Amino acid sequence: MNELEFEKWVKENQDIIYHFINKYQIKDTDGEFYQEGLLAIWEAWRNYDETKAKRSTHTYTIIRGRLLSKMHRNYKYQDQTSHISQAFIVTNAHIAEDHYFEKENIAELRAILSKKERIWFDGYILNQMPLKSIAQETDSSIVAVKSWGVCARKRIREYIMKNWEGNMI
Repeated sequence: MNELEFEKWVKENQDIIYHFINKYQIKDTDGEFYQEGLLAIWEAWRNYDETKAKRSTHTYTIIRGRLLSKMHRNYKYQDQTSHISQAFIVTNAHIAEDHYFEKENIAELRAILSKKERIWFDGYILNQMPLKSIAQETDSSIVAVKSWGVCARKRIREYIMKNWEGNMI
């Protein structure tokens, strides 16, 4: 197991990585799947047992398994984050409809919010400011401003469901 043999093995087997990237139609713009494939080749090289299979078969199987696992993790992450962003969009969509942007309704919503939640509401929802700008203006961290938004959205959602339920459509 010397370094030159391994480099030769990588060159011989990197086509397998491209094979799976093409087979599964993976868009690998940043090279993370290719890198995962290289790690799989390394794993196959280190853990190879002559008594179980040919080295090429073992390598092929390990690469395939690692790339499928990576795809699964990516899809799972995308699915989870899309639900979060969808919930955010739905919450903001209810607020942003013209019906709700009447002065009385904005005043109602602002009245239920704490001081910091109002800062987030005014900046992020009404003035469409980035979180970073709000954080800089208030000498707070971006994480703190995000937290204000989470709390504000929760209160607004509860308030809308409770008080405006009949006026939503």
